[in-house]
Amino acid sequence: MHDSLKASLASYYSQVSELAEELLVAHSYFKSDPNYWVDSGLVSDSAAETCVFEADKAACSLQEGLSPQDAIFKLFHTHLTFV
Repeated sequence: MHDSLKASLASYYSQVSELAEELLVAHSYFKSDPNYWVDSGLVSDSAAETCVFEADKAACSLQEGLSPQDAIFKLFHTHLTFV
């Protein structure tokens, strides 16, 4: 059972990492339109956008020293902004 949970957790971390990387790519792609995220309704204002992408960058950055649990917490906490 422990091995099964460990494999599930590893898969979950991998999926979250993919999400974080895809968000960074999308953020970079729409950089030419600074109002894209707000105008599209994905975030309420520029402060929320900053919060989401700071958490995303922190989750992707090894320099931040975030544990996988902290990275996931930051991403999902800021994901509430999108929802």
